[in-house]
Amino acid sequence: MPAQQLALSAILREAFTRLWSRRRGTLAATAIACVVGLAISHAPLRPLVAQSAAQLIVLPLVASFIYLWVTDLPDDSPRPLGAALERLLERSWAVILIDLVLSLIQSLTTVPSMILWDLLLVPLLAATIFADVAATLDFPLSAFAIFPHAFARSVFLAMHARNFGRMCLLLAAQFGLQAILLEIALILPHGFRADGTLLLAIVAQVALAAVAARMFVEASSSNP
Repeated sequence: MPAQQLALSAILREAFTRLWSRRRGTLAATAIACVVGLAISHAPLRPLVAQSAAQLIVLPLVASFIYLWVTDLPDDSPRPLGAALERLLERSWAVILIDLVLSLIQSLTTVPSMILWDLLLVPLLAATIFADVAATLDFPLSAFAIFPHAFARSVFLAMHARNFGRMCLLLAAQFGLQAILLEIALILPHGFRADGTLLLAIVAQVALAAVAARMFVEASSSNP
């Protein structure tokens, strides 16, 4: 079956099948992300600053690793752990920077009086949702080209209606999970609320990253 004919259900099934088939690396990466995230969140800083830093650093990095972990090399062979870590180290700064920019844009959508502004920002967030995936997976790229290429690549893929629809669904899933995490945080014990929310966010990020990577690969195959 041609890649462009893959149904969304097939992409979801492939994403979670790959996570399961490479579960040792997935679990190890998730555990390391949890430990590093908790270490950063408990750094001797103001609690809000430390917790924000933990999310802004750890979530993009674990997502970037999963993008690599569930995709193959150009010759369609499974990506070795060493190759995944090498690319992660090479592109980590760009992925963190891209996610920071997108987080700042997303924060602008929380102002109730800016509904018309949201009508512009939400499609922009959807159209750029593959930016960190492109920054991680596309190769070769110079250090200076990674950042502009990532956004241009994502917007180019969004110009195709089928891709953009799926990108909107992925953004909706992100918003939905964020809302669920906020609700869960309210029922967690007060002393464990921040840590529990971070740990749940890391687990959710792993699942979302696997789906985003497989969507990106399918979209890239359809619209190279």
